[in-house]
Amino acid sequence: MKIPYLDDVIQLINDNEDLIAYNYKGKDNQLLMSKELVDAIYAFIEKNKPDNIDEKELLKVVIRQAFELSKNDVVVSRSGQIFIKIFDEKTKQDVKEKDVGTVAGRYNGFSEEELHDFYQEFFADEENKDFFQFIAKEFFQKYFVEHPINNEIYEKYVFSYIKQIIAEQLDAMYDDDNDGFFQGFSGYIFRIHFKEVFEHIADLMLYEISINNNYIIKFLKYYSLNILVVGGKKYKIPSLETEDGLRWNVVSMLSIAKVYTKSKKNLDKFKKEMNKIKKEMSQFYVEGLSPLEYNALAYDKITNLEKDIEDQKLELEKNYDSLELSTDENEDKKIKRDIIRIKSHTGTMVNQKREIFNSMISKARFHQYANLQKELESLQKEYKKEKKVILQNQKAYMSMRNSLVKALTEKRQLL
Repeated sequence: MKIPYLDDVIQLINDNEDLIAYNYKGKDNQLLMSKELVDAIYAFIEKNKPDNIDEKELLKVVIRQAFELSKNDVVVSRSGQIFIKIFDEKTKQDVKEKDVGTVAGRYNGFSEEELHDFYQEFFADEENKDFFQFIAKEFFQKYFVEHPINNEIYEKYVFSYIKQIIAEQLDAMYDDDNDGFFQGFSGYIFRIHFKEVFEHIADLMLYEISINNNYIIKFLKYYSLNILVVGGKKYKIPSLETEDGLRWNVVSMLSIAKVYTKSKKNLDKFKKEMNKIKKEMSQFYVEGLSPLEYNALAYDKITNLEKDIEDQKLELEKNYDSLELSTDENEDKKIKRDIIRIKSHTGTMVNQKREIFNSMISKARFHQYANLQKELESLQKEYKKEKKVILQNQKAYMSMRNSLVKALTEKRQLL
């Protein structure tokens, strides 16, 4: 796409080079454009673009042309900034057609060091902690729900299927046209999180057999065959065997899966309900205190004020008695001033007592809060029960899951 005002954008970039971090993170092939500069370029494009062109798509084209980037270079938008990573054509290896989809071509020609740098910059953070659980769910939904596959197809294509799903998700996340880079990057992060992906897939399978999904039950029975003969050839089938030699099968897995997944589901449900109640209860808090704490503190303040008021009344009576007995005019004046001061102070305390009393949580709201508290305590008890069931079955479940992960990542071997 030819940009008629490209020179103007280049001039805008040149005039604002102080808003570009060259050698970003100490790498001479990385740069970061500030949000201020990106907004300025975006505003210019929006003002000058044809009506039928998407501004975001045009922005990427403009950036690529302005910096004379190659198809292998990466342009990523993040938090309004634009990150550019330039790849040296000499260091990138061309992947031969025969190596596509193999170990030799798993990073699509990009070096592991470059992929590691990108991973550290954009992927190793809290916001991506659920990424591989999402990938596992996408894979499971596509190949075990929408288009169910058999064990043979699974063994042949499972890794390439998952890698493709990762690449598609990365492309959607980073909104960049460099499919080649993300194909390589998908292979890199899949290798790093390989076990994690299959642990999530194993969890999904175990949940499905716990609700008697016949397709998944049949799929897992394959791993109990030991030997399979196909076309006159014998194959050793991956087994559901643990490191200590224990062998699982679908029948022995069912009871543990049912108990564990049911309790896990209940735990999640109780947790959501408890969080909801806690949120409702927080609306009853005053000055960071629960209604019980707030009213208890208010009662303490009122009690202290009542004691001080009684002390002031006694002091007032003493002053009246002294006034009756006094024969000195100057002494009379002093006592009268003390009486006025005591009355004023007593009046202030009475008003304070009234204000505190009026600010106390009403019986109706206190009752509402108490009911929520009882409901929360009941849920907490149920939560503890389910937690106990989880702990009692966790060792068996993890043994079962680990053996399943091992089987899911292996292939039949020709004997």
